Amino acid sequence: MTITEILNKRPVILGSRERYDLRCVPFSTRGSFMCIVEDQEDRNLYLSISRSPAFMMERKNLVRIVPVVDNKEISFEYSAEPGKMTIKTYRGTAEICFADKKQIRIRGEGISLRFYFKMQMFENCSPKENGDFEIAYEILGKLLFVPLKGAVWCNAKWNCETVQAEDFIIDLIPPVETMRFETAVHEYYSNRMRDNEYVPFDDCVRMAEEDFKKFCKRFGEVPEKYSDMALLAAFTIWTHQIGPEGRLKNSLVYMSRTSSVRAFGYQQCYQAMASGGDIREAWKMLLSMFDYQNEAGQIPFYVSDISMSWLAACAPLHGAALDYVFNMCDSDELKKEDYAGLYGKMSGYAGWLLDKRDRNRSGIPQYYRADECGWIDAKAFKNGRPVQSADLLALTVLLTEYCGRLAIMAGNETEAGKWMNESKRLLAILENEFWDGRKFVSKDAQTGEIVETGVTASLLPVILGKRLREDIVNAIVNRLTSEDECRKDISPISCLLPIGLCNAGKKELAFIIAGRFCDMVCEAVENKADKGKIENKKTKQDFVNGLTSEMAAAFLITVSYVLGEE
Repeated sequence: MTITEILNKRPVILGSRERYDLRCVPFSTRGSFMCIVEDQEDRNLYLSISRSPAFMMERKNLVRIVPVVDNKEISFEYSAEPGKMTIKTYRGTAEICFADKKQIRIRGEGISLRFYFKMQMFENCSPKENGDFEIAYEILGKLLFVPLKGAVWCNAKWNCETVQAEDFIIDLIPPVETMRFETAVHEYYSNRMRDNEYVPFDDCVRMAEEDFKKFCKRFGEVPEKYSDMALLAAFTIWTHQIGPEGRLKNSLVYMSRTSSVRAFGYQQCYQAMASGGDIREAWKMLLSMFDYQNEAGQIPFYVSDISMSWLAACAPLHGAALDYVFNMCDSDELKKEDYAGLYGKMSGYAGWLLDKRDRNRSGIPQYYRADECGWIDAKAFKNGRPVQSADLLALTVLLTEYCGRLAIMAGNETEAGKWMNESKRLLAILENEFWDGRKFVSKDAQTGEIVETGVTASLLPVILGKRLREDIVNAIVNRLTSEDECRKDISPISCLLPIGLCNAGKKELAFIIAGRFCDMVCEAVENKADKGKIENKKTKQDFVNGLTSEMAAAFLITVSYVLGEE
């Protein structure tokens, strides 16, 4: 099934009575910083802005949203489709959609909708002469509430002692005659007035739906068993694609909308792989982080609209991503200049990695921080020293090989030979110095001693497929088949394991590993509580994990490339 076919059968993706709800993925649209979330603990709905000066989002629960009748809060349920979100009560409904990435539209019937604002120093709410209200935040930007039908009521007051507006509420109130209201909410940084005209609500819904369907064409087909999760994963990536704005020069996919609101360098490679149904979109994602590359060749660890970090190096996934994309896609659309453009950038990054991440001049690139790898288990870094890791070597083998391949396709034969030889050198080191006869190992870069690592690091070199010796592939297959520990890792980078197994000719085991991974992802984010209950409770049964765009891409890669081939 294609994602569009799944959507046509089941348009509701998230809901209080659905398998997945707004605790795992917020309601939003492509390009928008605004979103609607459900809090994990208090189970309330909040308007949020995915912007934070700190690495982890500080004000996720920005504005609480609740339906009101006769000035009293009432219970509700909700459901969300790509085009709109619906809040249902016993007295009426409220619907929320995105007119564009900077404007939310809200309409209701039979009820009012209340917004609770909590302010900080210097933040304020200002009424305008035409009945609009502007809320100004420090760093987060501004919101403008514009009544289109009915009224917007606000009780904000400025406190001269605390130098901020006191906490206040805004009510969207319908007129008594029709009991229907409609409001526009604009998000911006500087100054704004209401629009002269507003697109009809239903047209906004339709445009968002059409954009999502068009976006989903880049994804492959999926089995019926995983159709719900595949639809959610596609929606997650769509709502996490942000930019250009601020320091974002282009369109990137944020890791999360409610926690680490950043676009990480290596994760754009996963997005390129997940977009394998559209070579142009995949190519854009492969190139995306190189717009921020410095003169030395390094790319940032992450970027956002307000910050950029060089704290750590990005895992060099570009070679593995290209290997996957070329195996999956028809590359006839690409031209010589496309190859030359990516080669120039990727070879610069590979050169930086081989030079600047090998301080002891051992000829082996190293991890210097635990967050440079994609492992969940990072015990190899417990001594605080750089680590020479088999998985980093394997990824660099592919990175340098594809620098050579791109050079050939760009017509640069001389450069190609240099990179191909470097790839062969690294592969020989990997097999001769980091294989102990049963598994791949990692070493303390300073002492050369073998250090304990998690399972993923020792298995990941299988991404090299038939480039590895047959005895090594067979040993990895034996571990994946017989060792329970090898079956429990749900880190996104594990999606590379079934791909490597397929490349090595072990398709039957690849199907099994892929199915196991997909099952774990589905289980992790599913709403296991009684459907429809939105209560304040903190039980293990009622907890769900948020679905990051990285995990969403890993799921679509695995389910489409491996299971979709069955």
